[in-house]
Amino acid sequence: MSGCPQYVNYGAQGICRVEGVRSARFGGAKARDYYLLSPVHQPETSIYLPVDNPLLASKMRPVLTPEEIDRTIRSVRGIRMPWIEDFHLRAQRFSEILSRRDERELLLLVGCLYLRGEQRPQGLSIGDRQTLRQAQRIVEEEFSFSLHLQADQVGAYIRNLLGLSDSR
Repeated sequence: MSGCPQYVNYGAQGICRVEGVRSARFGGAKARDYYLLSPVHQPETSIYLPVDNPLLASKMRPVLTPEEIDRTIRSVRGIRMPWIEDFHLRAQRFSEILSRRDERELLLLVGCLYLRGEQRPQGLSIGDRQTLRQAQRIVEEEFSFSLHLQADQVGAYIRNLLGLSDSR
């Protein structure tokens, strides 16, 4: 990781600036090399991610470029994630999607939950509403960062690319 300031999407921390690689000792252990990450929404926070830990490093990926975002949005056009009737299976599946933070899956999840809420007079359950808000927040964070938009503009951007009306 070198060059200009680099940003990554790191698990539940979201978008982080890579400050570099530092050698550090924690808890009396021998010195190790760590990626030093600063979450953009919590710049006072520092995350030390061991360079030699493939499991933790696998949760770190480059932030999508605007071109990748557009491609991802277009890739979900006309695709519907099937609704899972069993609450426990649905909660498990949705939790897996949220933890992977794969933007394509998240877009499909948002679409699935939005449509389900529209189809039911009583709307979504509390748990499904929370999942919807969390998925929207994850998508809005990365898309707004990469596209230089406000978070509340991301929905309209997505609907525009999908050729949907902006009545929401």
